[in-house]
Amino acid sequence: LGKLETKATENRLVISKLVVVRAQVSKLLREHIDITSAATKAIKQLTTLEDKYPGRGDILATIGWLHKRLRNNTDAREAFMQASALHCKDIHMFWHWSDLEAEEGEWEEAIRVAEIGRERLASEPSLLYCLGYAQSRLGRDLRSDGQDRLAVQHLKKAEQNLWAFLENPYSRSGYRLKSRAFSALVLNPDAMLDGKAVPY
Repeated sequence: LGKLETKATENRLVISKLVVVRAQVSKLLREHIDITSAATKAIKQLTTLEDKYPGRGDILATIGWLHKRLRNNTDAREAFMQASALHCKDIHMFWHWSDLEAEEGEWEEAIRVAEIGRERLASEPSLLYCLGYAQSRLGRDLRSDGQDRLAVQHLKKAEQNLWAFLENPYSRSGYRLKSRAFSALVLNPDAMLDGKAVPY
């Protein structure tokens, strides 16, 4: 899920618990095993942990991630919002939150979330993908509604962000995500591909 917050020695207990929960659920996901029981149990455990150590964005971000994996999007969104309000800087929280909004077609909210993440984690290239993808989809929707001028504005921003993501030398994203970014560029009617080499 991303980097965990560390701010005091008392966090060793919290950090170790979050690492175990994330590792266990991620292992089940990799093995295509149903996570319902494990994730539900983990949410209960982390809720108790959050009661003991209130005000921790990393706990809430993990709870949000678990809810998203269970398709409890309302609960996931609430946990992400609470974590963000606590100035959480978990890169993957913003990634999953923006992705959640994108899955529901809430393009403007997906953009807003990615922009908050970029403000807090400006050096993280993967959020450029979230931002560019949502801008591209919003632009396409606006164009289909006849709002061409506004559509072009978003599509141009999408082009800039998607290329910035693809060309960033520090991007650790896999081939699948880069392919999705390039697909978004190809489907972008205002993407100026002429004269520009495809980097992947």
